[in-house]
Amino acid sequence: MPSPLDAFTENLSRLPAFMALVLFASIILFSLSIPGSMLTQRIMHRFKWKWVRACLAATYIEIAVLVLLVYFGLYLLPAGSVQTGTLPPELQFDAWNEFAFNASTFLFVLARNLLAAGVLAFLSFPFILLATFVQDFFSSKPRKWNPLIARGAGTLIATLALFFIVSLFPWTVTALVYLFFFAG
Repeated sequence: MPSPLDAFTENLSRLPAFMALVLFASIILFSLSIPGSMLTQRIMHRFKWKWVRACLAATYIEIAVLVLLVYFGLYLLPAGSVQTGTLPPELQFDAWNEFAFNASTFLFVLARNLLAAGVLAFLSFPFILLATFVQDFFSSKPRKWNPLIARGAGTLIATLALFFIVSLFPWTVTALVYLFFFAG
């Protein structure tokens, strides 16, 4: 049985890779937070909503666009390289039935992915609140921080919290992949 010191050194050796992954994810989330905050401000001013409601709507819009791009991008990516051949005449649809089948499948997948984006928006909202809290904390200190540094600190803390939650509940990643691609 390995000693606690061996387990500690093994986990310590994984720390640089973990921090690189956190930094990479933070950069992606930071780049998504800038248009997200602009969209939040636009929704707040246009619809006269409070910040929480506008932020949830902006998060849903941003995640829905990303989910649809990822899902349909992965679906259409191999479409040009697949050699399917032709179906036997007994299995072929006429043009109207094929269109109706494809349209109903597309609408079902679209509705399912929009619902999954709503679930992900609600799941990500506590991390957005944490990032906003950290950003406001750094912005309100007596020595004013640069707003981008404050936003970066908030994004980094939220990403660390996200990775901590995923390490506690490792099945969440598998559940989200199932939700996006196979549920329904």
